[in-house]
Amino acid sequence: MWGLMLNGMRGKGNFPTYYFQEVLPKLPVPDLNTSCDRFLASMRPILSDDDYRNLMTEVIDFKEKDGPILQSYLLQRATRTNNWLTDIWMNLAYLSSRKPIAVNVNCYATDRLNIPSTKQKARGATLIHWILRFHEQLQDETLKPQYMQDMIPMCMESYKTQFSTVRVPCPGIDRLDTYKDSNYIIITRRGLYYKLEVKAPDNDGKDRLLTVSEIYSILEKIFEETEASEECHQVSIFTTQDRNTWAQNRVKLMENPTNKESLHTVEAAITVFSFDDEKPS
Repeated sequence: MWGLMLNGMRGKGNFPTYYFQEVLPKLPVPDLNTSCDRFLASMRPILSDDDYRNLMTEVIDFKEKDGPILQSYLLQRATRTNNWLTDIWMNLAYLSSRKPIAVNVNCYATDRLNIPSTKQKARGATLIHWILRFHEQLQDETLKPQYMQDMIPMCMESYKTQFSTVRVPCPGIDRLDTYKDSNYIIITRRGLYYKLEVKAPDNDGKDRLLTVSEIYSILEKIFEETEASEECHQVSIFTTQDRNTWAQNRVKLMENPTNKESLHTVEAAITVFSFDDEKPS
């Protein structure tokens, strides 16, 4: 009913990206008994009969003792925020994990199935340009809000950390830092890092995004320079360590002023594009 009413009220206008955020319904807190029943149902297929009976005893004890207290906390928390689960989920499911994120957490996307070009620089230039176009829409809030069944607006909050956001390693639990005013990307190849400002003045002196051909020309120069140089030490290997170890090594790296400035430049970028060798060595 809420979706139908909102669909009728919004008409067919072009709304800013985060236009509906304040009118989205709050995430409800599920009933304690319902949560416990769903938990037991999810565990039944993977537990033996004895283990399941023990778990049922623990769940009954939880429902009588700690459960109501925690449920009351969640209900109070839900009155102060639109989504009581967001921070809890981010911290417990992701930021508190001490495992290396390179193979355990990092998401990825695939390119189109029918590859338009096998040339790394050509595909890279095109990809960079259109990712920056997408970033520009988020910055200007001209990206259309997403809808379920073309009717019910969906939450767009996660897009605020889609770019210019870094997961900083810290002891115990990491943190997210976002740099909203970032205006450059980082390109890395063979251990060398290049800072590339993504906009240039047009004929009227106004900033506009670099074109695909301009980015391609820049990539050609980067490839030429990196091919002529000896491959540097791959400092980025530190980011594949467990999070506590990487946090300690990051502090040591930043004791050097040059390292500190360089690391900040990389972390504050819109995003980082890594161009590996085209063939395994």
